[in-house]
Amino acid sequence: MAEAATAVALAATPALATGETPVAEGTVLRVLPPRALVRLQLPRRAIAAAGTLRIGDTPLPTTPGRCAGDDPALLWLAPDGWLLISDHHDGAALAGEARRACGERTVAAVDVSDALVGFELAGARVRELLSRGTGLELSDETLAPGRCARTRLAQLAVIVRPRAAERVELIVDRGPAAWLRDWFVDAGGLL
Repeated sequence: MAEAATAVALAATPALATGETPVAEGTVLRVLPPRALVRLQLPRRAIAAAGTLRIGDTPLPTTPGRCAGDDPALLWLAPDGWLLISDHHDGAALAGEARRACGERTVAAVDVSDALVGFELAGARVRELLSRGTGLELSDETLAPGRCARTRLAQLAVIVRPRAAERVELIVDRGPAAWLRDWFVDAGGLL
């Protein structure tokens, strides 16, 4: 006798509500509104030409840990990989623009807007909170605007992008984003 097929529906991870969560005295964690996020990867044979590429009016950064531009912002993540961030384009349009900018080169420009969540950690205790969960050097130079880093934070892969002296953007996979928010609340309670 044949068994009836059982359908299993996979539910998408719900979006976190935007808004601020106090995490320590004078420091808040804010979920950033959805925006375009595109991963760009060049083939190894094209990396030498990366310095000549421009997305919009902004040259692709080729120095490790550097960011360029405002919208789109271009974050260097690896010798052959960047994350493009825009508040004014949608992901598909930004991915298309990146492909056009690369011309004849074979590239991967993938819209990952739905896969990632952005947070902003702001306030006087930003460094203290970050130091509780990462081994990233938290010097003034490392946490200066125009810099970025991929690191582990609270045992999760996170992109850290300083925006000002006491304001840091964090980008994490959508699945564990709520867990990271809760971790900040717990860590802030221990300060």
